[in-house]
Amino acid sequence: MKPITLKIQGLHSFRQMQMIQFDELCEGGVFGIFGPTGSGKSSILDAMTLALYGKVERAANNTHGILNHGEDELKVAFTFCLENADGMQTYTVERNFKRSDEWRVKSTTSRLIEEGDERVVLADKMNDVNQYINSLLGLTIDDFTRAVVLPQGKFAEFLSLKGAERRQMLQRLFNLEKYGDELLQKIKRNLTNAKHELDKILAAQAELGGATVEKVKEAEQEVKSCELLLQKREQELIHIQKEYEHKQKLWEWQKEKEENEAKLKELKEEEPEIKKHEERLSKALKAESLRPYLEECENLFLQKQTAEKQKNQRAGKLEEVNQKAALAKEEYERANKEREQREPLLLSQREKYQYAEELNKDVTTLSQTVKNARKQHEELLESGRGIKEQFQKRESLYKRGKAKQKELMEERERLSVSPSYRTKVQYAVQESRDIGSLKVQHEEKKEQHNQVKKNLQQLELEMKSSIENEEKVKKQAVEQYDLLQHIYNLVCEREREIERFIASGEHEIEAMQRKVEEVNKQKLALTLSAHLHDGKPCPVCGSTTHPLPATGEGIEETDGKEIDLLRKNLSILQERKYICSSLKLKLEPLAEKLLDCFGDFEQTEQEDITPLLTKDETLKDCIVKLQTELKGLEQDYIGQKEKIDRLVKIAGDVSEKKNKLLFEFEQQNKMLMEQAKFVQQVEQEMNKAQTEWQERYKEFEITSISSIQQQLERNDQKMAELNQRIEKSVEYLEETEKALEKLREEWNVHERKEVELSSFLQNKKASLLEQQQRLTQIIGENLLEELLNGINKELHSLKEREEETLKRWYLLNNEHQEVKASYESIVSSLAELNERYEEKERKWKGKRNSSGFHSDIDVKEMFITEEQQQKIREEVEAFWDKLKSVTIALEHVTKLLDNQSVTEQSFKETSSILADLKESVKEATTELGSARALLKDLQVRNERLGSLEKEREKIQEELSQYQKLQSVFKGNAFIEYMAQEQLIAISRDASERLGFLTRQRYALEVDSQGGFVIRDDANGGVKRPISSLSGGETFLTSLSLALSLSAGIQLRGEYPLQFFFLDEGFGTLDSELLDTVITALEKLQSNDLSIGIISHVQELRARLPKRLIVEKADDLGNGTKVKIETL
Repeated sequence: MKPITLKIQGLHSFRQMQMIQFDELCEGGVFGIFGPTGSGKSSILDAMTLALYGKVERAANNTHGILNHGEDELKVAFTFCLENADGMQTYTVERNFKRSDEWRVKSTTSRLIEEGDERVVLADKMNDVNQYINSLLGLTIDDFTRAVVLPQGKFAEFLSLKGAERRQMLQRLFNLEKYGDELLQKIKRNLTNAKHELDKILAAQAELGGATVEKVKEAEQEVKSCELLLQKREQELIHIQKEYEHKQKLWEWQKEKEENEAKLKELKEEEPEIKKHEERLSKALKAESLRPYLEECENLFLQKQTAEKQKNQRAGKLEEVNQKAALAKEEYERANKEREQREPLLLSQREKYQYAEELNKDVTTLSQTVKNARKQHEELLESGRGIKEQFQKRESLYKRGKAKQKELMEERERLSVSPSYRTKVQYAVQESRDIGSLKVQHEEKKEQHNQVKKNLQQLELEMKSSIENEEKVKKQAVEQYDLLQHIYNLVCEREREIERFIASGEHEIEAMQRKVEEVNKQKLALTLSAHLHDGKPCPVCGSTTHPLPATGEGIEETDGKEIDLLRKNLSILQERKYICSSLKLKLEPLAEKLLDCFGDFEQTEQEDITPLLTKDETLKDCIVKLQTELKGLEQDYIGQKEKIDRLVKIAGDVSEKKNKLLFEFEQQNKMLMEQAKFVQQVEQEMNKAQTEWQERYKEFEITSISSIQQQLERNDQKMAELNQRIEKSVEYLEETEKALEKLREEWNVHERKEVELSSFLQNKKASLLEQQQRLTQIIGENLLEELLNGINKELHSLKEREEETLKRWYLLNNEHQEVKASYESIVSSLAELNERYEEKERKWKGKRNSSGFHSDIDVKEMFITEEQQQKIREEVEAFWDKLKSVTIALEHVTKLLDNQSVTEQSFKETSSILADLKESVKEATTELGSARALLKDLQVRNERLGSLEKEREKIQEELSQYQKLQSVFKGNAFIEYMAQEQLIAISRDASERLGFLTRQRYALEVDSQGGFVIRDDANGGVKRPISSLSGGETFLTSLSLALSLSAGIQLRGEYPLQFFFLDEGFGTLDSELLDTVITALEKLQSNDLSIGIISHVQELRARLPKRLIVEKADDLGNGTKVKIETL
C-alpha cells in the first residue's frame, strides 16, 4: 500500500482545501512533516484514518469536535495504490461531513472509487465503504494505528498488547485467519455433518432390519406358488370365455329377430298413410309447375291498375302547372318595368353621397389628429409635473443618504476591537470546547456505565428465568423417559411372547405332519386290502392267506388345511416379530438422545405387563389383538419421537441461552469495571482542564466565553454588513447626484416640446372646422352611412326582384313541358299493358284446364313450400328404405340362427360363472403382484442394507479422524503456534534494529507467555520488563518493532506495505541518539519503504531532503496551509 495524494478541508485547523502530494514526498524514502506546535501536523494522520475508516482515534466518539469552528463542512479524500505480482491498482476514498451541532458532525457523502481509464464507484454508502476498505486492507483502525500510522499516544501500544488481542491482531496483519478460527469452524462443520450422516445411516439400517436372506427366499417361493395358481385360473377362464361368447351371440341374434319382426309389423300398419302422402306430393308438384303462369297474370293486372291511376294524377298536374306559368310571366313583366324607371335617379344620388363619404373620411382623420395632439399635450404637461416631483424626491433622498452614511461610519467605529483581544477570545473558546468535549465524553461514559448496570440487573433476571426453564424441561424429560422405557419394555415382552408362540406352533406343525403321514399309511393299507383275494399273494408280504386285512376302522379324516392355517398364522407372527425388532431399534436412539441431552435418569418402578394370550383366546384372536396393539405402539413411537425431538431442541435452546447469558453477564461485569475506571479518569482530566483554563483566562467566565465569541462573530458580521452598506451608500449618493443633473436637462427639453405641440394643435382645429361645414351642406343632419345604405339597398332590391320573377317563370315553363311528356308516356304504356294482359290470361286458362284444375283457387290450395315438399318426400323415402332394411335384417338373422336357440337361464348361468372366474384371475394377479412387489422390496432393502453397512464403516472412520483434528485444534493452539512463530521472527528483526540504535546495549525477546521483554546486554544479559525503560528507550524499542512489523506486513496476504508514519518520540532523544536514529532511517531508503516523520525538532528538519511544511493558522481566519520543500 502506497499513499499518492491526500486532500483536507475543514478538519481541525484546516479551513481551505489543502492537497498533499505523497507520491512526490515518498520519492526520497524518508521525509519529514514539520511545523510549530498546534499547526495541524497530527491532523494529517487524522485525515488519513478519517478517509479510510470514517474515524479520528483521538477524538471523542471518534468524530466529536473534529470540524473547524469557523466551518460547517468537512472534506477528506485519500488516493492510494495497492501493488502485487499481478500489477498495481489505484483507489480514491472520499468522505464529506456537515455540522449537526456545536460538537457533532454527520456524514453526508462516502465513496470508494477505483481509478483507471474510467473511474468506477465501488461503494457509495458509509457502511459499504467501511466494509470494502476492511476487505481491501484486512486491517481494522486499531491495527492501522498500531502498525502503520502511529499517532500521538499510540506509539508503544503494540508492545503492551496481551493474549487474545495480540493474537487476533497478528491473524489480521499476517492473514492467519484461515489457520485459526476459520479452520476450526470448518472442522466443527464437517464433524457435525459426519455425525448427522452416521445417525441417518443407523436409522436407515434400523428401518431395513427385516430384509434378511431367508425372507427373500420365502418371498421367491411365494411368487412361484402365485404364478402356478394364476396359470390354472387363466386356462379355466379361456374355456368358459369361449362358451360364453357362443351363447351371447345366439342370445343377441334371438333378441334382434324379435325386434325386427315387431318393426315390420309397425311398418305395415303405416303403409296406407304413406301412400296418401305420395298422392298429395304429386298434386303439389303439378300446381308448382303452373305457379309462374298464374303469378305473371296477376302481376300484369296489378300493373294495369297502377298505370290507370298514374294517368289520372298526371292529367290534373298538367292543368295546375299551366296556370302557374302564366301568372309568373305577368309578375316578371311588372318587375322589369319598375327597375327601368327607378334605377337612373338612384344612381345619381349615390354619386353625390360617395363624395360626401370622402369628406367624412378627411373629417375623421383630422379629428383623430386633433385628439392625439391634445392627448400628447396633456401627457407632456403630466410628464412635466412628474419630472418636477422626481427631481424634488431625488433631492430629498440625497440629503437623507448623506446623513445615514455619517451614522454608519460612527457605528463601525464603535464596533471595532483590538486584534489581541480577538485572538485571546478565540484561544479561550477553542480550549473551552476541548473541555466541553471532555464533559460530553464524561456524560456519555457515565450514561453507558448506568446502562451496563441496568443490563446486568436484567441479565440476572433472565438467568434466573433460564435456570427455572432448564429445571422444567428436565422434569418433562424424566416423564418422557419413563414413558419411553414402558413402551420399550412392552415391545420386548411382546417380542418374547411371539418367539414362544412361534416355537410352540412349529412343534405343533411337526406333530400334525406325523399324524397326517400315519393316516395316509392307513388309507394305503385299506386300499391294498380291498384288492386282496384268497389264494393270491399279498403285494406287500407275499402271503396267499389274509386272516386280518385292514378294515378302515379308527382312521381320522384330515386334509392338511389345519397345517396351512397354522403356517400362515406363524408367518404373520414372524412379521409381527420383525415389527417389534424395528420398533426396538427406533426406540433405542430416542432413549440415547434423552441421555445424551440430560444425562442419567433415576430408575422408576415399571408397571406389570398383561400377557398377550389369555385362557379363552385362540391364536387367531392373539394375532388380531397383537396387530392392533402394534399399530398403537407405532403411533406411540411417532408421538414420542416428535415430543422428544421437540424437548431436546428446547433443552438445547435453553442451555444455549443460559450459556450466552452467563458469558454476556461476565462481559458486562468486566465492562462495568472498565467504564467506572474510565469515567473517573475523564472526570479528573476535565477538572484539571477547567482549573488551568480559569487561571489562564481570569478575565473571562468559562460559561460565558462562547457567548462572548458569538458576540464578536455577530459584531464582525455586523461590521461586514456596515462596510458593505457604506460602500453602497457612496455609490448610491454618486448615482443620485447624476440623476438630479439628468432631471434638470429633461425639464428644459420638455418646455420646448410643449410650445411646438400647442402651435400644431391650433392649425389642425381650423382645418377640421372647414371640412365639417362642407359635409353638413351635403347630408344635413342625416347619417351618411344610412343614406348610402338606403340607396344601395333599393337598387339591389329592384334588380333582385326582376331576377327572381324571371327565374320562377323559366322554372314553371320547364316543369310544364316535363309533366306533359310524362302524361303522354303513361297513356302509351297503359295501352300496351291492356294488350299483354288479355294475351296472358288466355294462355293461363288453357294451361290450368289441361292440368285437371277447375279454378285459380284449386291451384292455390295445392301450393306448399319447398321445405314441406322435401319433408313429405323424405318421409316417404325413409319409410320405404326402412321397410326394405327391416326385411333384409330379418332374413339375415334368421339365417344366422340356423334353427339354434338358447334360454335366458342358461345364458345367465354361463355369465355368472365367467364373472366368478374373472374375479378369481384378478385376485390371483393381485396376489402375484403383491408377492412380486414384496420380493422386489425385500431384494432392494437387502441390497441397501449391505451398501449402508459399507457407508457406515466409511463415515465412522471419517468421524474418528475429525474428532482427532478437533482435539488438536481446540483452544486456538495451532493459530497460537503460528502467531508465536511470526512474533519471534519479527522480534529477531526488531532486536537487530534495536541493537544498532542502542549500540548493542539492548535486545528484544519474546517470553514464554508471548509477551515482550528487554535483554540488557550491557548488564550481563539480564532480562527486564518493557515498563522499566525510560521514555527515550521505549521510543527506540517501539520504533524498531514497528519498522520490523511494517516490513513484514502483507495486506490481505498479497499487498506489501510501502509506507510508515511516526508522530512522536523524537523530542525525548538526545542529539547523539537522534543522529543514530536518523542514520538508521536513511538506510531504509533502499528497502522500498517510505517513512514519514512528524516532528518539530529542528535537527531532523535539517537532515531530511524531503519536507512537508505545515504553516499554522493565522489570526485573520486563514486555516493551516502546507507546502513541500526539497534540499
